[in-house]
Amino acid sequence: MKHMLKMALGLTLGVMVAAPAFAQDQFSDVPANHWAYDSIANLKAEGILVGYPDYKYRGARLATRYEMAVAINAAYTKLMRMIDGLSEKIGTGGGDGVTSEQLNELKAQIEEMKGWGTAIDDLKKLVNEFESELTGIGNDVDEMKKRLGSLEGRVKVLEDKQFPVDISGDVNFLVYAGNSRDKRAGMNKEGRLVGVNEKGGNSQTGLTRDLNVYHEIGINLKGTNTEGPKWNATIAYGNMYGNSNAAGNAGVLADLVNFPANGTGYTDNIQGAFRIDKAAVNFDTSLVGLKFNAEIGRVGVKVAPYILQRADDTLYFANERWDDGEYRMDGAKLVFDFSGVDFVLVGGKNSGRNDSANVDINPIAGAFVDTTLGAVLGFNVGTFGKLNLAYLYHDSDTAAAATTPNRMNTFGVDGNAKFGNINLKGGYTKTILTHNSKNIGLDRLNQAAYLNAGYDSSNWGVSGEFRKVQMNFGAPGDWRRIGTFWNPTNFQSITAMAYFKPTANVKLSYTGEFGETREAVAGIPAKSKIESHIANVDYTLNSSWNVGLGYEEVRVKLAGPDIRQRWATVGFGYKLGTNSLLNFAYEYGSVRQPATWGNASASGADYRGGFLTTQLTVRF
Repeated sequence: MKHMLKMALGLTLGVMVAAPAFAQDQFSDVPANHWAYDSIANLKAEGILVGYPDYKYRGARLATRYEMAVAINAAYTKLMRMIDGLSEKIGTGGGDGVTSEQLNELKAQIEEMKGWGTAIDDLKKLVNEFESELTGIGNDVDEMKKRLGSLEGRVKVLEDKQFPVDISGDVNFLVYAGNSRDKRAGMNKEGRLVGVNEKGGNSQTGLTRDLNVYHEIGINLKGTNTEGPKWNATIAYGNMYGNSNAAGNAGVLADLVNFPANGTGYTDNIQGAFRIDKAAVNFDTSLVGLKFNAEIGRVGVKVAPYILQRADDTLYFANERWDDGEYRMDGAKLVFDFSGVDFVLVGGKNSGRNDSANVDINPIAGAFVDTTLGAVLGFNVGTFGKLNLAYLYHDSDTAAAATTPNRMNTFGVDGNAKFGNINLKGGYTKTILTHNSKNIGLDRLNQAAYLNAGYDSSNWGVSGEFRKVQMNFGAPGDWRRIGTFWNPTNFQSITAMAYFKPTANVKLSYTGEFGETREAVAGIPAKSKIESHIANVDYTLNSSWNVGLGYEEVRVKLAGPDIRQRWATVGFGYKLGTNSLLNFAYEYGSVRQPATWGNASASGADYRGGFLTTQLTVRF
């Protein structure tokens, strides 16, 4: 039906214009082998063009002006019905019990209307040309002209109509399975045990007994109004959260929300729960003559990796909600724009934002922060860069001993610049932990700084970075891990990074980091050498399949046996459609852990095992 009107009008007007020399009571024939044959067949199938009684189009027979008038009347009637029907559907929000397919069809019909302007003009010309024939078959031609004259305005009104709510989202299924090797459990890059049987006291086992299945669905709701306050919300349900069970294991997102103990495995024996991920109202307003944008509700907040940014600890689960780096707070975010200078005020509660199973959805700094207040001042540096200055005040509501910190002040600066193919990034942050306003000796060795310079070409790039993070630095950020040490502290290093695309389908990349510890901590002496190597090969086989190979090795040199962590990975990705993706990956790891390194505790044991992950994501 979408293209029928245009085909009917195009055919009739084309015939009329192409044959002005013919008699006024007939048009020339359209033979069966003519390019218009298919269009005529479609028009006949839709009842727009009337043919012979046996519904066969015969080359020897000429189409009369009467038949053209009937075709014009059919096109006019169908057009009016379509517009009236769309007006009624939109006016009622699609009607009761309407399905998503019907809503999508309605949206497509509205989009199709944008091409109707020419068809309406053609129909006006045809009505004028065949006025006597149309009158002869009982049409009120003056009324037809009047309604056609108002169609452009009606179509414009319908084009501007929108559904009050835009709905999108995603459905995720995740399978984790681990296997032990040489009678040893394995350890993955998150520092989690794999190849353990939680019903057997985390004894070593194979894939089928360390098999966990997870699910999560997220629904995004967004108001489509163009005037007044705008709103958005994201609601999710799934079993990926979860506190540790009797065997000490926890859910996929436990690294993010529960900070499980070192050596924790996975479990899907978790109650499914609902949570409100975001829900906010956004509007423009002014205060004492200053215009600003306000976002109020459960809002997402981030500043920079070393200042405030939620860590992406879910290495084996890719999802926009968890990878956006934003902490969720119940509060407000105000943005003032002073022509090149942005001033942002944030404040809200960020603990106790629980799901329906009473699990905190994103605690800050080990769950000790309850309230955050802050300000960020951003400057455009010419046309090539941006500089942000930030101050954040994190406070705890929980009573604590006088020697225990319950407040953290964060001062930071972060910036970036681009000069053609050259990219520069850098920052400095200082955190001060106190008990109320009292200094408790944690105001030293509490700084972090980094500087990164890179060059990107069309098919290759290189960069180098220096970074230093002291042992008492505690900003709730997200900086690059070193093996199982997420947001590492007490070190300084230099890093070299490079990538090369020899063809459009192949990408090679390497990251090498070389540094040392700064202070003696947790059995690791000061100035212990650190090395990290990460190499990847990504190959796009075709429009549906891609494959990736990866290798990672971390070594911390000690007086005795070194900490040594190694993982090799092979992965496949398959696009099931425009909005669907299926990923498989198998990782084999060999970890020696004589001392604690981030999430991996000092067990003195060797870990060997594999980790199979599968993720199916469908977006709608």
